[in-house]
Amino acid sequence: MYTIFSIFASLAYLVPIIIVVTWMIITLTFHRKQIEQNNRIIELLEKSNEKKGV
Repeated sequence: MYTIFSIFASLAYLVPIIIVVTWMIITLTFHRKQIEQNNRIIELLEKSNEKKGV
């Protein structure tokens, strides 16, 4: 009985760390995708400006 409780206690200690790590990974991947999209938009704008001769 005591061993089961100790296992649960150790897992409960790790839960917030796991949540933080997964949240960081999700946000980083999302931001990376957004940055790539922004870079593409900037490249398209620069190309269109070059065509216009601005």
